[in-house]
Amino acid sequence: PPSSLVVDPYSPSTLYAVAGGLYRSIDGGESWRAIPIPGVMPYLLTLVVIDPTTPDTLYVSTRSGGSVDPPPGIYKSTDGGPTWREIWKAAVSALALDPSNPSTLYAAQIGSWKYDGVWKSFDGGGTWFRTSLVGYVAQLFLDPQDTSTLYAVWNESTEFRNVLVKSTDGGENWSRTGSDAQNILTPVVYDRQSRLFYALTT
Repeated sequence: PPSSLVVDPYSPSTLYAVAGGLYRSIDGGESWRAIPIPGVMPYLLTLVVIDPTTPDTLYVSTRSGGSVDPPPGIYKSTDGGPTWREIWKAAVSALALDPSNPSTLYAAQIGSWKYDGVWKSFDGGGTWFRTSLVGYVAQLFLDPQDTSTLYAVWNESTEFRNVLVKSTDGGENWSRTGSDAQNILTPVVYDRQSRLFYALTT
């Protein structure tokens, strides 16, 4: 199954999926064509995000591979996939774009310990700034009605459990939300219409 799937909001029959590589369908999923990214092994791809205002702008992330593989990173295309450039050298577990201001990106860096946490870019990935949420983050969500409000599934390292945290100021400050007594299992499903979360807990 794909690890990531997005739909072109202007052409719903156009989809992009990550499943051992990046693939594009222009017929609603009936057929797929691989999109190569020069220098990147297809099996290292993890996530794809589409700019809802300019659907030819795509972002993909890669994970760490073997010693001969390139370092993990985030890559950007502004022409629907034929050309790509690396915009950040980091492994990320989550990648989100602000639909009201697509130059604003959020990424959850992992695998570095010292730099793990949520980072933010105001210029489409050209430069990145660290937010106050530090540590392992499994998932990121933006409130569709107020994109300065973010939610993250964050690992509380002191008690080794996943909790849901919330920021109402674009990532500057974070606080817990929901039940503190439970460990949240991932993946968490966020219904953007009802703005409700669904998750298994232990």
